[in-house]
Amino acid sequence: MTQPALPFSWPYPAWIAHRGAGKLAPENTLAAFRMGADHGFAMFECDVKLSADGEPFLLHDAELDRTTNGQGVAGLLSWDQLSRLDAGSWHSRAYAGEPLLRLESLSRWLQALGLMVNLEIKPSLGEEAKTGKVVAQRVAKWWAQSEVKPLLSSFSTEALDAARLAQPELPRALLLDRWVADAPEMAQELGCVAVVVNHAHLDELRIATLHAAGFKVLTYTVNDGSRASELWMAGLDGLITDKVDQFEPQARLGVNPARWVAAVVPSPGEAPPSQTSLDDWLADPEPSIGAAVPDSVMGSGPDSVHTQPAVRATV
Repeated sequence: MTQPALPFSWPYPAWIAHRGAGKLAPENTLAAFRMGADHGFAMFECDVKLSADGEPFLLHDAELDRTTNGQGVAGLLSWDQLSRLDAGSWHSRAYAGEPLLRLESLSRWLQALGLMVNLEIKPSLGEEAKTGKVVAQRVAKWWAQSEVKPLLSSFSTEALDAARLAQPELPRALLLDRWVADAPEMAQELGCVAVVVNHAHLDELRIATLHAAGFKVLTYTVNDGSRASELWMAGLDGLITDKVDQFEPQARLGVNPARWVAAVVPSPGEAPPSQTSLDDWLADPEPSIGAAVPDSVMGSGPDSVHTQPAVRATV
């Protein structure tokens, strides 16, 4: 079976902003990333596909209609054509004229601020292998000087495998819309370091199963505080959310909430944190923000949950 190419020390924060800033700004645009950063997020999730002439750019849907003033299949247009579209007016008048975003432009912005990203490879139909290969090659080039590389993920095993073959040293994650029993074997075959599962199909047993196989576990898209606390208590490593405003204080703190509550909140002799104590912390983490962060929470190496302070995300 394929193994991860290199020993991998997990460098990513626990909180990840979905498509830049959830629904607060037009998704996958630079305006959205700026909004997410203003809310204290140090890591983002976004979708990458190729234009007809091979330029990696950000767009979730196969077609342009929902989030731009264009129509039809995005991958059939050249970057010159795509760059002229309005990707902001659909959201609100405040973002009228916001353009689609090239991956190269995003890479420069993120690295200038020391921010991180999970790039979902979102190929157009029939372009799975090509997209995985090109995205991996460009990421290796554009993030060559960055200590923390993007986490590449995809629902397409063909795209992930192409990324692995092109740049095996880049970290990869298998995306699952629903649970499958052979998830650990699939992720291992693709040399992944993590599995990202739809939160509706994730529980403590499945998280433990993936941990036992050597994978970090992330989930999407969690917008409810109680559900978030359930998953943190179950051992989750990373959470993708639209609610960048609701979870701003926690994102600024940057650490895994369950580990923080376990290390900071209980007094000596007290029991480990309960679901209730974590719910309380998620509702109001402010009293803990001034406390020293224990090594057991921040750490380094495979057990690290956050290595770059989220406050650096403010721009």
